Amino acid sequence: MTQRFTRILALLMVSLALPLISTATETNAQAKFASAAALLQAHKAAEALPILEELGRSNPSPSVFWNLGLSAAEVGNHAVALQAWRAYRALDASNWQVRAKLIQTYQALGDLQARDQERTDLIALWQAGTDKSLSAQPIFCREQFIHAGRKVMVLEYFRPSGPNALVYSFMVLNESGQQDFKISLGSYEQINQIALELGQRPKDQRLYHLDLYRPAVHETHGMYLGQPGYDVIRPTVLEVLAGKHQQTPKVPAPAPAEELTRINLPLQKTLLNLRQIDQSSLREKKLSPEQLAEIFRMNQSQLSELVKQHGWPTLTAVGNDAAQGAWLIVQHADHDRNWQREMLGLMEALIAQGEVRKSDVAYLRDRLDVADKQRQRFGTQGKCIGKNIWQPFELADASQVDDWRKSMEMTSLKAYVDRASTILCGKFEGAQ
Repeated sequence: MTQRFTRILALLMVSLALPLISTATETNAQAKFASAAALLQAHKAAEALPILEELGRSNPSPSVFWNLGLSAAEVGNHAVALQAWRAYRALDASNWQVRAKLIQTYQALGDLQARDQERTDLIALWQAGTDKSLSAQPIFCREQFIHAGRKVMVLEYFRPSGPNALVYSFMVLNESGQQDFKISLGSYEQINQIALELGQRPKDQRLYHLDLYRPAVHETHGMYLGQPGYDVIRPTVLEVLAGKHQQTPKVPAPAPAEELTRINLPLQKTLLNLRQIDQSSLREKKLSPEQLAEIFRMNQSQLSELVKQHGWPTLTAVGNDAAQGAWLIVQHADHDRNWQREMLGLMEALIAQGEVRKSDVAYLRDRLDVADKQRQRFGTQGKCIGKNIWQPFELADASQVDDWRKSMEMTSLKAYVDRASTILCGKFEGAQ
Protein backbone atom coordinates (compact mmCIF):
# COMPACT_ATOMS: atom_id res chain seq x y z
CA MET A 1 0.00 0.00 0.00
CA THR A 2 2.81 2.43 0.88
CA GLN A 3 4.56 1.71 -2.43
CA ARG A 4 1.33 2.30 -4.32
CA PHE A 5 0.80 5.70 -2.69
CA THR A 6 4.42 6.56 -3.32
CA ARG A 7 3.89 5.88 -7.02
CA ILE A 8 0.71 7.98 -7.01
CA LEU A 9 2.49 10.78 -5.20
CA ALA A 10 5.32 10.64 -7.74
CA LEU A 11 2.80 10.96 -10.56
CA LEU A 12 1.15 13.89 -8.82
CA MET A 13 4.45 15.66 -8.35
CA VAL A 14 5.33 15.13 -12.00
CA SER A 15 1.94 16.46 -13.05
CA LEU A 16 2.43 19.56 -10.92
CA ALA A 17 5.77 20.32 -12.56
CA LEU A 18 4.43 20.84 -16.05
CA PRO A 19 7.01 21.43 -18.80
CA LEU A 20 8.52 24.83 -18.32
CA ILE A 21 8.00 26.07 -21.84
CA SER A 22 7.78 29.80 -22.46
CA THR A 23 5.95 31.19 -25.45
CA ALA A 24 7.84 34.46 -25.13
CA THR A 25 10.09 35.22 -28.08
CA GLU A 26 12.28 37.76 -26.41
CA THR A 27 15.59 36.44 -25.16
CA ASN A 28 15.24 38.47 -22.00
CA ALA A 29 11.87 36.91 -21.21
CA GLN A 30 13.28 33.44 -21.84
CA ALA A 31 16.15 34.14 -19.50
CA LYS A 32 13.80 35.39 -16.78
CA PHE A 33 11.60 32.35 -17.13
CA ALA A 34 14.59 30.03 -16.91
CA SER A 35 15.77 31.89 -13.83
CA ALA A 36 12.36 31.55 -12.15
CA ALA A 37 12.23 27.86 -13.03
CA ALA A 38 15.64 27.30 -11.47
CA LEU A 39 14.56 29.09 -8.30
CA LEU A 40 11.43 26.96 -8.08
CA GLN A 41 13.45 23.80 -8.45
CA ALA A 42 15.73 25.04 -5.69
CA HIS A 43 12.67 25.55 -3.44
CA LYS A 44 13.05 29.33 -3.55
CA ALA A 45 9.47 30.18 -4.45
CA ALA A 46 9.58 33.57 -2.73
CA GLU A 47 12.39 34.68 -5.07
CA ALA A 48 10.69 33.20 -8.14
CA LEU A 49 7.35 34.88 -7.43
CA PRO A 50 8.13 38.52 -8.44
CA ILE A 51 9.85 37.34 -11.63
CA LEU A 52 6.82 35.29 -12.63
CA GLU A 53 4.43 38.11 -11.72
CA GLU A 54 6.34 40.40 -14.08
CA LEU A 55 6.28 37.76 -16.82
CA GLY A 56 2.55 37.31 -16.27
CA ARG A 57 2.10 40.98 -17.20
CA SER A 58 4.62 41.18 -20.03
CA ASN A 59 4.60 37.70 -21.54
CA PRO A 60 1.43 35.86 -20.45
CA SER A 61 1.33 32.15 -21.28
CA PRO A 62 -0.05 28.96 -19.68
CA SER A 63 3.39 27.88 -18.47
CA VAL A 64 4.04 31.27 -16.87
CA PHE A 65 0.70 31.28 -15.07
CA TRP A 66 1.07 27.66 -13.96
CA ASN A 67 4.40 28.32 -12.30
CA LEU A 68 3.16 31.62 -10.94
CA GLY A 69 0.29 29.74 -9.28
CA LEU A 70 2.72 27.19 -7.82
CA SER A 71 5.03 29.89 -6.47
CA ALA A 72 2.22 31.95 -4.93
CA ALA A 73 0.65 28.90 -3.29
CA GLU A 74 4.02 27.80 -1.92
CA VAL A 75 4.56 31.10 -0.11
CA GLY A 76 0.94 31.29 1.05
CA ASN A 77 -0.14 34.15 -1.24
CA HIS A 78 -3.38 32.47 -2.26
CA ALA A 79 -4.97 35.62 -3.71
CA VAL A 80 -2.20 35.83 -6.32
CA ALA A 81 -2.42 32.07 -6.85
CA LEU A 82 -6.15 32.41 -7.57
CA GLN A 83 -5.47 35.08 -10.18
CA ALA A 84 -2.83 32.86 -11.78
CA TRP A 85 -5.07 29.77 -11.97
CA ARG A 86 -7.92 31.79 -13.43
CA ALA A 87 -5.58 33.31 -16.01
CA TYR A 88 -4.27 29.85 -16.86
CA ARG A 89 -7.77 28.49 -17.41
CA ALA A 90 -8.65 31.45 -19.62
CA LEU A 91 -5.77 30.42 -21.91
CA ASP A 92 -6.11 26.63 -21.58
CA ALA A 93 -9.42 25.34 -20.25
CA SER A 94 -8.66 21.76 -21.36
CA ASN A 95 -6.28 20.95 -18.48
CA TRP A 96 -8.38 19.37 -15.72
CA GLN A 97 -5.61 19.81 -13.16
CA VAL A 98 -6.23 23.55 -13.00
CA ARG A 99 -9.66 22.73 -11.56
CA ALA A 100 -7.97 20.80 -8.74
CA LYS A 101 -5.68 23.79 -8.18
CA LEU A 102 -8.69 26.09 -7.95
CA ILE A 103 -10.32 23.73 -5.42
CA GLN A 104 -7.15 23.89 -3.31
CA THR A 105 -6.95 27.67 -3.59
CA TYR A 106 -10.58 28.33 -2.70
CA GLN A 107 -10.10 26.06 0.32
CA ALA A 108 -7.09 28.09 1.44
CA LEU A 109 -9.04 31.35 0.96
CA GLY A 110 -12.06 30.04 2.85
CA ASP A 111 -14.40 30.43 -0.14
CA LEU A 112 -16.13 27.10 0.37
CA GLN A 113 -19.00 27.83 -2.00
CA ALA A 114 -16.63 28.41 -4.92
CA ARG A 115 -14.59 25.39 -3.82
CA ASP A 116 -17.62 23.13 -3.85
CA GLN A 117 -18.73 24.36 -7.27
CA GLU A 118 -15.32 23.64 -8.78
CA ARG A 119 -15.32 20.20 -7.15
CA THR A 120 -18.80 19.45 -8.49
CA ASP A 121 -17.70 20.46 -12.00
CA LEU A 122 -14.53 18.35 -11.78
CA ILE A 123 -16.41 15.24 -10.64
CA ALA A 124 -19.04 15.75 -13.36
CA LEU A 125 -16.24 15.98 -15.95
CA TRP A 126 -14.70 12.77 -14.59
CA GLN A 127 -18.04 11.00 -14.72
CA ALA A 128 -18.70 12.16 -18.29
CA GLY A 129 -15.58 10.32 -19.46
CA THR A 130 -14.85 12.80 -22.25
CA ASP A 131 -11.36 13.62 -20.94
CA LYS A 132 -9.38 10.38 -21.19
CA SER A 133 -6.53 11.78 -19.11
CA LEU A 134 -8.92 12.64 -16.29
CA SER A 135 -10.97 9.45 -16.57
CA ALA A 136 -7.83 7.39 -15.98
CA GLN A 137 -7.31 9.05 -12.59
CA PRO A 138 -8.79 7.41 -9.46
CA ILE A 139 -8.00 10.49 -7.33
CA PHE A 140 -7.33 14.20 -7.34
CA CYS A 141 -5.52 16.43 -4.86
CA ARG A 142 -8.17 18.59 -3.19
CA GLU A 143 -6.02 20.37 -0.62
CA GLN A 144 -2.39 21.00 0.35
CA PHE A 145 -1.32 22.66 3.56
CA ILE A 146 1.57 22.86 5.99
CA HIS A 147 1.20 21.52 9.52
CA ALA A 148 4.03 21.76 12.03
CA GLY A 149 6.47 22.36 9.19
CA ARG A 150 5.38 19.31 7.18
CA LYS A 151 3.37 19.24 3.98
CA VAL A 152 0.02 17.47 4.00
CA MET A 153 -1.55 16.44 0.69
CA VAL A 154 -5.21 15.49 0.73
CA LEU A 155 -6.32 13.05 -1.94
CA GLU A 156 -10.00 12.52 -2.73
CA TYR A 157 -11.18 9.42 -4.54
CA PHE A 158 -13.55 10.05 -7.43
CA ARG A 159 -15.43 6.80 -6.78
CA PRO A 160 -14.71 5.01 -3.49
CA SER A 161 -14.69 1.29 -4.25
CA GLY A 162 -13.06 -2.01 -3.40
CA PRO A 163 -12.83 -3.68 0.00
CA ASN A 164 -11.66 -0.47 1.73
CA ALA A 165 -13.76 2.12 -0.20
CA LEU A 166 -11.42 5.00 0.65
CA VAL A 167 -12.88 8.51 0.39
CA TYR A 168 -10.02 10.75 1.56
CA SER A 169 -6.33 10.22 2.33
CA PHE A 170 -4.40 12.88 4.25
CA MET A 171 -0.79 12.07 3.33
CA VAL A 172 1.83 13.57 5.64
CA LEU A 173 5.13 13.91 3.78
CA ASN A 174 8.68 13.87 5.07
CA GLU A 175 11.48 16.20 3.99
CA SER A 176 12.18 14.12 0.86
CA GLY A 177 8.56 14.40 -0.27
CA GLN A 178 7.68 10.76 0.50
CA GLN A 179 4.73 9.62 2.60
CA ASP A 180 5.60 9.35 6.29
CA PHE A 181 2.14 8.40 7.52
CA LYS A 182 -1.47 8.97 6.57
CA ILE A 183 -4.94 9.53 7.95
CA SER A 184 -7.74 8.13 5.82
CA LEU A 185 -11.52 8.02 5.75
CA GLY A 186 -12.92 4.76 4.42
CA SER A 187 -15.75 2.28 4.67
CA TYR A 188 -14.12 -1.14 4.96
CA GLU A 189 -16.27 -4.02 3.78
CA GLN A 190 -15.14 -6.39 6.53
CA ILE A 191 -15.90 -3.89 9.29
CA ASN A 192 -19.32 -3.15 7.80
CA GLN A 193 -20.19 -6.83 7.61
CA ILE A 194 -19.18 -7.37 11.22
CA ALA A 195 -21.04 -4.21 12.30
CA LEU A 196 -24.16 -5.51 10.59
CA GLU A 197 -23.85 -8.85 12.37
CA LEU A 198 -23.36 -7.14 15.73
CA GLY A 199 -26.22 -4.69 15.20
CA GLN A 200 -24.01 -1.61 14.99
CA ARG A 201 -25.53 -0.36 11.73
CA PRO A 202 -28.78 -0.75 9.77
CA LYS A 203 -28.74 -2.46 6.38
CA ASP A 204 -29.29 0.73 4.41
CA GLN A 205 -26.37 2.72 5.87
CA ARG A 206 -22.64 2.11 6.02
CA LEU A 207 -20.09 2.87 8.71
CA TYR A 208 -17.20 5.16 7.83
CA HIS A 209 -14.12 5.41 10.02
CA LEU A 210 -11.24 7.85 10.28
CA ASP A 211 -7.97 5.98 10.80
CA LEU A 212 -4.35 6.92 11.44
CA TYR A 213 -1.77 4.61 9.87
CA ARG A 214 1.88 4.70 10.87
CA PRO A 215 4.36 1.84 10.54
CA ALA A 216 3.05 -0.87 12.91
CA VAL A 217 0.41 1.55 14.27
CA HIS A 218 -3.33 1.76 13.52
CA GLU A 219 -5.63 4.09 15.45
CA THR A 220 -9.30 4.89 14.86
CA HIS A 221 -10.26 8.51 15.52
CA GLY A 222 -13.82 8.68 14.27
CA MET A 223 -16.80 6.45 13.50
CA TYR A 224 -19.67 7.80 11.38
CA LEU A 225 -23.02 6.34 10.35
CA GLY A 226 -23.18 7.48 6.73
CA GLN A 227 -20.42 9.28 4.83
CA PRO A 228 -19.35 12.51 6.59
CA GLY A 229 -18.47 15.58 4.58
CA TYR A 230 -14.95 16.88 4.19
CA ASP A 231 -15.62 19.85 6.48
CA VAL A 232 -16.82 17.45 9.18
CA ILE A 233 -13.66 15.35 9.35
CA ARG A 234 -11.04 18.03 8.59
CA PRO A 235 -11.07 19.58 12.11
CA THR A 236 -10.68 16.11 13.60
CA VAL A 237 -7.72 15.41 11.33
CA LEU A 238 -6.05 18.63 12.47
CA GLU A 239 -6.52 17.57 16.10
CA VAL A 240 -5.03 14.17 15.34
CA LEU A 241 -2.04 15.79 13.66
CA ALA A 242 -1.58 18.01 16.71
CA GLY A 243 -1.79 15.00 19.05
CA LYS A 244 -4.88 16.42 20.74
CA HIS A 245 -7.48 13.83 19.71
CA GLN A 246 -8.25 10.63 21.57
CA GLN A 247 -8.96 7.34 19.82
CA THR A 248 -12.64 6.65 19.22
CA PRO A 249 -14.40 3.63 20.73
CA LYS A 250 -16.58 1.67 18.33
CA VAL A 251 -20.07 2.14 19.77
CA PRO A 252 -23.38 0.89 18.37
CA ALA A 253 -24.98 3.29 15.91
CA PRO A 254 -28.45 4.70 16.62
CA ALA A 255 -31.40 3.93 14.40
CA PRO A 256 -31.96 6.49 11.59
CA ALA A 257 -34.36 9.27 12.56
CA GLU A 258 -36.80 8.44 9.75
CA GLU A 259 -37.44 5.02 11.31
CA LEU A 260 -38.74 6.48 14.57
CA THR A 261 -42.25 7.11 13.25
CA ARG A 262 -42.69 3.35 12.66
CA ILE A 263 -41.26 2.20 15.99
CA ASN A 264 -43.20 1.00 19.02
CA LEU A 265 -41.38 3.28 21.45
CA PRO A 266 -42.57 1.68 24.75
CA LEU A 267 -41.63 -1.79 23.52
CA GLN A 268 -38.32 -0.51 22.18
CA LYS A 269 -37.49 1.15 25.51
CA THR A 270 -38.26 -2.02 27.45
CA LEU A 271 -36.07 -4.15 25.18
CA LEU A 272 -33.21 -1.66 25.32
CA ASN A 273 -33.38 -1.76 29.11
CA LEU A 274 -33.29 -5.56 29.05
CA ARG A 275 -30.33 -5.46 26.68
CA GLN A 276 -28.50 -3.08 29.03
CA ILE A 277 -29.14 -5.42 31.97
CA ASP A 278 -27.89 -8.39 29.94
CA GLN A 279 -24.69 -6.72 28.77
CA SER A 280 -23.81 -4.97 32.04
CA SER A 281 -24.32 -8.24 33.93
CA LEU A 282 -21.83 -10.01 31.67
CA ARG A 283 -19.27 -7.30 32.41
CA GLU A 284 -19.84 -7.38 36.16
CA LYS A 285 -17.03 -9.56 37.55
CA LYS A 286 -18.49 -9.66 41.08
CA LEU A 287 -21.54 -11.70 40.02
CA SER A 288 -21.41 -15.42 40.71
CA PRO A 289 -22.49 -17.88 37.99
CA GLU A 290 -25.70 -18.49 39.96
CA GLN A 291 -26.48 -14.77 40.16
CA LEU A 292 -25.81 -14.32 36.45
CA ALA A 293 -28.07 -17.27 35.61
CA GLU A 294 -30.85 -15.74 37.70
CA ILE A 295 -30.59 -12.47 35.77
CA PHE A 296 -30.82 -14.40 32.50
CA ARG A 297 -33.96 -16.17 33.79
CA MET A 298 -35.57 -12.86 34.78
CA ASN A 299 -34.83 -11.38 31.36
CA GLN A 300 -36.24 -14.47 29.67
CA SER A 301 -39.44 -14.22 31.70
CA GLN A 302 -39.98 -10.58 30.70
CA LEU A 303 -39.20 -11.21 27.04
CA SER A 304 -41.52 -14.22 27.00
CA GLU A 305 -44.42 -12.02 28.16
CA LEU A 306 -43.59 -9.36 25.56
CA VAL A 307 -43.55 -11.95 22.78
CA LYS A 308 -46.95 -13.23 23.89
CA GLN A 309 -48.34 -9.68 23.63
CA HIS A 310 -46.59 -8.43 20.51
CA GLY A 311 -45.07 -11.41 18.71
CA TRP A 312 -41.35 -11.49 17.98
CA PRO A 313 -39.92 -7.89 18.10
CA THR A 314 -39.30 -7.03 14.45
CA LEU A 315 -36.80 -4.55 13.06
CA THR A 316 -39.63 -2.31 11.89
CA ALA A 317 -41.35 -2.39 15.28
CA VAL A 318 -38.40 -1.78 17.61
CA GLY A 319 -35.31 -0.90 15.54
CA ASN A 320 -31.98 -2.64 15.18
CA ASP A 321 -30.52 -2.29 18.69
CA ALA A 322 -33.68 -3.33 20.54
CA ALA A 323 -34.19 -6.29 18.19
CA GLN A 324 -30.65 -7.36 18.92
CA GLY A 325 -31.42 -7.04 22.62
CA ALA A 326 -34.27 -9.54 22.27
CA TRP A 327 -31.97 -11.96 20.45
CA LEU A 328 -29.28 -11.64 23.13
CA ILE A 329 -31.76 -12.60 25.83
CA VAL A 330 -32.72 -15.73 23.87
CA GLN A 331 -29.08 -16.50 23.16
CA HIS A 332 -28.28 -16.44 26.88
CA ALA A 333 -31.31 -18.49 27.98
CA ASP A 334 -29.36 -21.75 27.87
CA HIS A 335 -31.32 -23.01 30.88
CA ASP A 336 -34.43 -23.39 28.65
CA ARG A 337 -33.52 -24.99 25.33
CA ASN A 338 -37.14 -25.64 24.39
CA TRP A 339 -37.94 -21.92 24.70
CA GLN A 340 -34.83 -21.07 22.64
CA ARG A 341 -36.07 -23.42 19.89
CA GLU A 342 -39.51 -21.83 20.02
CA MET A 343 -38.03 -18.33 19.63
CA LEU A 344 -35.78 -19.56 16.82
CA GLY A 345 -38.86 -20.76 14.95
CA LEU A 346 -40.47 -17.32 15.29
CA MET A 347 -37.33 -15.63 14.02
CA GLU A 348 -36.87 -17.99 11.08
CA ALA A 349 -40.44 -17.27 9.95
CA LEU A 350 -39.56 -13.56 9.63
CA ILE A 351 -36.40 -13.96 7.52
CA ALA A 352 -38.20 -13.70 4.18
CA GLN A 353 -39.83 -10.43 5.27
CA GLY A 354 -36.49 -8.91 6.25
CA GLU A 355 -37.77 -8.35 9.79
CA VAL A 356 -34.94 -10.12 11.61
CA ARG A 357 -31.21 -10.01 11.24
CA LYS A 358 -30.18 -13.19 9.47
CA SER A 359 -26.95 -13.35 11.44
CA ASP A 360 -28.94 -13.50 14.72
CA VAL A 361 -30.74 -16.57 13.41
CA ALA A 362 -27.42 -18.17 12.43
CA TYR A 363 -25.89 -17.60 15.88
CA LEU A 364 -28.90 -19.08 17.66
CA ARG A 365 -29.08 -22.04 15.25
CA ASP A 366 -25.43 -22.85 15.91
CA ARG A 367 -25.85 -22.46 19.66
CA LEU A 368 -28.66 -25.00 19.72
CA ASP A 369 -26.86 -27.42 17.41
CA VAL A 370 -23.75 -27.37 19.62
CA ALA A 371 -25.90 -27.83 22.74
CA ASP A 372 -27.49 -30.87 21.05
CA LYS A 373 -23.99 -32.19 20.24
CA GLN A 374 -24.55 -31.61 16.53
CA ARG A 375 -22.08 -30.04 14.12
CA GLN A 376 -22.73 -26.34 13.52
CA ARG A 377 -23.32 -24.80 10.09
CA PHE A 378 -22.01 -21.25 10.51
CA GLY A 379 -19.01 -21.61 12.85
CA THR A 380 -20.19 -19.02 15.38
CA GLN A 381 -19.59 -21.17 18.48
CA GLY A 382 -16.09 -22.01 19.69
CA LYS A 383 -13.48 -21.43 22.35
CA CYS A 384 -10.04 -19.94 23.01
CA ILE A 385 -7.26 -22.50 22.68
CA GLY A 386 -4.40 -20.06 23.17
CA LYS A 387 -3.63 -16.37 23.47
CA ASN A 388 -5.31 -14.61 20.55
CA ILE A 389 -6.36 -17.96 19.11
CA TRP A 390 -10.09 -18.75 18.87
CA GLN A 391 -11.26 -21.99 17.29
CA PRO A 392 -14.81 -22.88 16.20
CA PHE A 393 -16.36 -26.13 17.32
CA GLU A 394 -16.84 -28.87 14.72
CA LEU A 395 -18.41 -27.70 11.46
CA ALA A 396 -21.13 -29.43 9.49
CA ASP A 397 -19.23 -28.82 6.23
CA ALA A 398 -16.09 -26.70 6.14
CA SER A 399 -16.24 -26.49 2.34
CA GLN A 400 -19.65 -24.78 2.45
CA VAL A 401 -19.41 -22.73 5.62
CA ASP A 402 -18.52 -19.46 3.84
CA ASP A 403 -21.41 -19.88 1.38
CA TRP A 404 -23.78 -20.52 4.28
CA ARG A 405 -22.42 -17.51 6.17
CA LYS A 406 -22.75 -15.28 3.10
CA SER A 407 -26.40 -16.34 2.73
CA MET A 408 -26.94 -15.04 6.27
CA GLU A 409 -25.17 -11.72 5.57
CA MET A 410 -22.08 -12.68 7.58
CA THR A 411 -18.37 -12.26 6.95
CA SER A 412 -16.13 -15.14 5.95
CA LEU A 413 -15.27 -17.61 8.69
CA LYS A 414 -11.62 -16.53 8.58
CA ALA A 415 -12.53 -12.88 9.18
CA TYR A 416 -14.81 -13.91 12.04
CA VAL A 417 -12.15 -16.17 13.60
CA ASP A 418 -9.53 -13.41 13.35
CA ARG A 419 -11.78 -10.91 15.09
CA ALA A 420 -12.93 -13.40 17.75
CA SER A 421 -9.31 -14.31 18.44
CA THR A 422 -8.45 -10.67 19.10
CA ILE A 423 -11.56 -9.73 21.07
CA LEU A 424 -12.21 -12.90 23.06
CA CYS A 425 -8.79 -14.49 23.52
CA GLY A 426 -6.47 -11.62 24.28
CA LYS A 427 -6.30 -12.56 27.98
CA PHE A 428 -6.21 -16.35 27.57
CA GLU A 429 -4.58 -17.91 30.63
CA GLY A 430 -5.23 -21.62 30.22
CA ALA A 431 -7.55 -24.34 28.95
CA GLN A 432 -11.21 -23.39 28.69
